[in-house]
Amino acid sequence: MKTINVVAAAIAAASVLTLSACGSSDDGIAAAPETTEIITSGAAMAVNAPGNAATDDAEEAALDGDEINSAIGPKSFPAKVAINGRKKIGQDANAPGHKYDAYKAGQMVPIKCQAKHGSEVWDYTTDGWWVPDKYVKTGTDGFAPGVARCAGSGGGGGGGGSAAADPRAKEAIAFARARLGATDWNMQCELFVERSVGTSGKQYSAMTHYEWQKARGRIHTGSVPPPGSVVFFRSNTKWGHVMLSIGDNKAISTGPKVYQDNHFRNRSDYLGWAYMPADW
Repeated sequence: MKTINVVAAAIAAASVLTLSACGSSDDGIAAAPETTEIITSGAAMAVNAPGNAATDDAEEAALDGDEINSAIGPKSFPAKVAINGRKKIGQDANAPGHKYDAYKAGQMVPIKCQAKHGSEVWDYTTDGWWVPDKYVKTGTDGFAPGVARCAGSGGGGGGGGSAAADPRAKEAIAFARARLGATDWNMQCELFVERSVGTSGKQYSAMTHYEWQKARGRIHTGSVPPPGSVVFFRSNTKWGHVMLSIGDNKAISTGPKVYQDNHFRNRSDYLGWAYMPADW
């Protein structure tokens, strides 16, 4: 007689099971248990536990324009001296939110792209910091050959009260727009915004995502949410609600259908916006 392991057979038959929900949108969606992604392969099962995002105390650097040239990978160069990391391009070494000695003398600085601030070249690192290029040995006083150019000049949310876009904004927004009207994302707002940047299972719910961002000083309330950022709401449940900003005070999120909201900042439960962590 053969013994059949029913549990193992069920696991082997499964491929990907995703459970996700969030609080209500303007459509009054009921809440359900929040995001946990379980990936199974044969008899082995791995759980991507919620709330396991890596610490990212440095706020996502603000870049003007849509994106950098993603075809050009990061390059590393040695630091000439110890360099403090800046949250935004052009900031002083000890500006609020800086990281003291983000790169020590001789340490390799991983440059994702370069941008001009006035007459100076600045480097945006894969760690999410801006550093003056004059302190990095790139072999030139100008833009280094083979290093991507950051779209626009960077600049940290200057004039007009509107911050600049996440460099991943274009692809994230394309993901969201391609799903407008879809009915298979109901009660999955947190999973939806995470998937827009190619990840999942980082946070348990929209509200835990908000609290995670708030604890790190990353929530903005007074400026226009830039394209590719996420906007948070308390909603009428403990799970909260989150949308993906597409710029111009417009955002996309999930309900009975994936929808676009052009007036989300008028909601009384609006909590503010944040950049997606750079390592998501």
